[in-house]
This record gives sequence, structure tokens and C-alpha cells, in this order.
Amino acid sequence: MFELKRKIDGLIWKITPPRKKLDVVDAKKGIESEFAITPFDLVCPYVDGDQVYTSYCRSTGSDVSFWDFALKFQIEHGLNDSVIYIESQGFRDEFGDQFLLVALERGEVVVDTICGIDDIFSEIVSFIPNVDNFTFKLSGVDVSFPDQIGFVSADYKVVEVNKPLTEVYLPKDDCLFVSRENFADRLKPKGIYLRWVLPIVAISVAVYLIFSEGETDVSQDVVYVTVDKEEDYKKHMLGLLPQASNRFAQDYNNHTILEKVARGWEVSRVVHSNESNVIYQVRNDSGSLRELRAIVETVSKNTQVPAILDISETGNIITFQGLNVPIYTENSVVVWNVREAYEFFSDAVTFLVPNMDINFTGFQARSAESGWKSMNISLDFQLLPVSQLMVLSKITKNMPISLVNANYVNKNGLLTGNFQIQIHGED
Repeated sequence: MFELKRKIDGLIWKITPPRKKLDVVDAKKGIESEFAITPFDLVCPYVDGDQVYTSYCRSTGSDVSFWDFALKFQIEHGLNDSVIYIESQGFRDEFGDQFLLVALERGEVVVDTICGIDDIFSEIVSFIPNVDNFTFKLSGVDVSFPDQIGFVSADYKVVEVNKPLTEVYLPKDDCLFVSRENFADRLKPKGIYLRWVLPIVAISVAVYLIFSEGETDVSQDVVYVTVDKEEDYKKHMLGLLPQASNRFAQDYNNHTILEKVARGWEVSRVVHSNESNVIYQVRNDSGSLRELRAIVETVSKNTQVPAILDISETGNIITFQGLNVPIYTENSVVVWNVREAYEFFSDAVTFLVPNMDINFTGFQARSAESGWKSMNISLDFQLLPVSQLMVLSKITKNMPISLVNANYVNKNGLLTGNFQIQIHGED
């Protein structure tokens, strides 16, 4: 295991720490087991979807902190990126003739070491026999360096990095090694799984029902409207308030389409506006603007949802008209007790979307004679996998829930931000 001290601030990167990948439900037990059978007393856990990447090292008995450089490199790249980073250490006295070598294969660390120039080729091919379609990122060496070390006929791309990434990257908490007493906090918000292992097993049947085509029987919880005393409620459910379920599903579908077909483009931020549009801010990663425009036009035509590619102060954006389908149809309007609806929704999200926090922000009163009101709810989340949008769509289907607005960032298919929703019903 090596240490690289940053010249800019003296902070220390750990190179070549032992690594393991654990399922999120087994992470706590796996880390504690590693502490029990090894001399390591520090761990760097990183939650990515339903996986936890862990690396280990030993403390020095002082207050010196350590960060995992290869993990930071992984976080800065996409889930499917295959990248080989070579950084000359000529600017460090202690590693003057050595090179830092980090390689990602489809987003996961496969090489992480410091070695001499004669060993770089063998280190790479030991783990990556074929570097075709990989990108070499180089710092402190010439663009012909991959050819010089032996990759003469390979089909790869080369990118020059102006400054060493060991100096450019800012060490943050997500790649900090922590003690056995503190690592549990790093498993949050995913760490809620660890408290719900048995309940999740017990509700596996419920999960199946939520994802099945059949509708959930809520007859015990609702009262069917048979008279017009609920006229104002019906008017809102049948036209004025859109269904959150459809909007979540639309959001998921758009993410999936853009990820699979919009080559060289990445959705970086999403805003569901008060004007009922969905705005996707996209980042150009060697993509074609003309090709992206054609994709947007094709998607708009095939889905019959108006969409446009435009330019804003923040860059390129794609604006879709939000799916504003009424919550109910004329013959299916139901009135929930608003507090029971909240409890039903809250329990479902707690069990099925555990990295989401539900925060009640107040009531919105309707007219005094209408007999119903709305609960304002903020759904706050970190590192939410895009696939969880479909879980939210299934949970909210046929419920009196509308989406007011949303604002979140997307990084490598993991979403961080919030949705503002309203739950409607009689008090």
C-alpha cells in the first residue's frame, strides 16, 4: 500500500488498499468481519445503488486522515466508463521515477498501483487483456506514451490531463477512511436496509403485488363517491391535478431512453417545473448536437409528447411536456382519508425506497365547504437509482397524489434532490 501526499495541501491519498464489493444488506456485517480477521482499523465504504464498495487501511495512531484516490477516480466517472489513468510522479521527490496507474473497467476499479515504467504494460494486461475501446488519460507524459509502453496496435482513445488529478481532485467525505465506530453513518441512507432485513423478507409478497399488473385492493381504506357533495374534490381529481404516478414513469422512461441512445450526452439535472414541464439539463461528453436533436424529435413523435432541444444560460436543455393525466376517471373517483393515504404511502416508501426521506411541510386548505384538503410532502433523497422512479410510480398508482415540482441532479445514474408532492383527501 502506498501513500501520495498532495503538494497543494499535504492531504494523503491511499493507493492500492485492499478492496471488496458487498451487497448493501450485508455491508455492515462484511465490514465488521474484515476488521475482525485483518489488522485494518479504517474503512472507506461507498454506497452505489445496492452495492457497497469498501477499501481498508491502518491508522497511524495520530490525527492524520487518509483518502482513497481510486475510489475518487471511480466516482468522477460514469457507470460504464472504461478508463486507464497514468500519472507521472516526477513532481514528487519520493516517487520521482514512478507512475500512478489506475484503471476502471465498466466503472469499477481493476488496477490501482504505483510502479515503474517497465511494469506499466504488464500491470494493465494482467487485468485488462484487451484495451480496445478504453480511454487513456495521461498526466505528465506524452500522448504517444501508450504506444511507447506496448499498446501499438490497440484501438483506444487518448486524453491529456493538464494537471495531476491527485492534485486537482478535492478529497471529500465520500472517499475518506473512517474508523469502525463511524463507518455505519457512511452506509446511510442505504443503511436503513440493515434495520429492515427481516421486515423486507416478510413483505416480499407485497413487493410482488406492487409490481404485478393487478391492482391493489384498497376497498378497506376508501369510500367510493356516489353523490355530488364531493363535487370540488372530483373536479380536481378529474382534471385540475395531474397524477404523480404517470410523471414518475415518464421521468424514468426519459432517463432510460437518453442513457441508451443519446451517445456522448449525460443528463446532469432534472427540473419538474410549476408550468408542468420536465426539463433535462444535458452535459456534452463528445456527443453530437445534431444527433441529439434528431433523437429528441423521434422520441417526441413516437410518444406523442411535445419535446424540444434548446439552449439556456446553464447550457443545453431538453424540455418535455409533462404527462398531466388526471388522477382518476369519471367512474373511478375515490375519496381517501388524507391521513390514511399518507400512512399508506409513507410505509410503502419506507420499505421499498429506503434512501428517501419523507418530510411533511404543512396542509393546503381547500374551501371550507369542500370537506377535503391536501398535505404538502417533500421527498428528499440521495443517491437514488433511476430505477426507483418506477417503484414510486407503482406506489402512487391509483392514489390521490400529484407532483407539484422537483429538482435533482443525476450523477452516474444516481439522483440527489427532492420531489414536492401533494396527497389529497378528506380529513
